[in-house]
Amino acid sequence: MQLTQDAFGQAREFLMSKGRPLEQALFRHFFESGPVEDILDALAKHQADNGGFFEMGEGGIDGPTPIGSTIAFQHFREFGITNQSPLVKNGIRYFLDTYDHTHHIWPRRPGMPVADIEPEKWANPGAEIIAYLWLYRELVPPDFLANATERAITILREATPPIHEFADMCFLRLADFLEPTLRQEIMEKVTAGIWENLQLDHEKWQTNYFVKPYWYAMTPQAPLYPMLADEIDACLDFEVETQEPEGYFKLTWSISGRAREIWKSIWTLEVLRVLDTFGRIEGRGA
Repeated sequence: MQLTQDAFGQAREFLMSKGRPLEQALFRHFFESGPVEDILDALAKHQADNGGFFEMGEGGIDGPTPIGSTIAFQHFREFGITNQSPLVKNGIRYFLDTYDHTHHIWPRRPGMPVADIEPEKWANPGAEIIAYLWLYRELVPPDFLANATERAITILREATPPIHEFADMCFLRLADFLEPTLRQEIMEKVTAGIWENLQLDHEKWQTNYFVKPYWYAMTPQAPLYPMLADEIDACLDFEVETQEPEGYFKLTWSISGRAREIWKSIWTLEVLRVLDTFGRIEGRGA
């Protein structure tokens, strides 16, 4: 099932009239050859004086958070932004400054109580943050990076599958920067529990929050795509079928106010991108 050109136009109109500048810049880049510089300019408006990022969807809307800041670094990685960028330099400084050395963890939000260190509490966002510390390792003290990586692998090895959703995705992002043996170890631990993290009763997709299967494989070339292909195809059909009349794509959890408007913008851009990647937008090809 494909998104028609009319439906694509409705999504574009929604983003351009009611979406945020960040998603507008991303849309223009991916669909209309817009410059990366516009994306960086939009991201700069989300960076606080301490280097952290706010209103990134993850992490809430009340101020910069480590988990929200990982979203900005997903963009830096995708667009090959170098360690000379002030956005990157200040963001890495924020990650280093917010590490809780007593509990060896990045709190998801400043001041958040640190509970027992379970894999999902530590790895999301800890494992993903370490991935970006590796990416920009010239800005990171080597001992800190080595110790944080060792902590991540220890937590991985102690975890019993399934590793909670998002924590497992954070480990997968870290795997991209590790040597092959550790990368394989992460892949095996994640795949051992992946089916338990997915909602296989598709009727429940309509009314409940669920982990999107394509989050594990955002392109057909991703390593986990073959094992998840049927679920991904079904989820892409779901996205097309449940597009709202206003043009944005269905939010399947309860959220209101400013946070809801932010997520409508984020969600719409994400769904358009994944539909395009899998050749699901009429007239754009695979």
